[in-house]
Amino acid sequence: VNLTGGEGGVSLVWLCIGGTGFGRSRHSEANQFAACLLMPSKLLSRSIEKLKKDSLRDDHVEKLAREFGVSEQAMTIRLSTLGYL
Repeated sequence: VNLTGGEGGVSLVWLCIGGTGFGRSRHSEANQFAACLLMPSKLLSRSIEKLKKDSLRDDHVEKLAREFGVSEQAMTIRLSTLGYL
């Protein structure tokens, strides 16, 4: 798998973000790739199912951030991107 997508390869970043990376800056793509790498949607979904009652609360975001070893801000952005917030 080609990480950069150069020479006709498929970018791992592009695959990670579902092929919606066109028009994004490299910085934005790098942030999205890092989020996918550190907080994979399937693992995050499993963790959310263990926590979730009606909706995610601030204490849930804090717990998930600790579980995945990321900041609360990064977790909030990832949860929002995935439609959980």
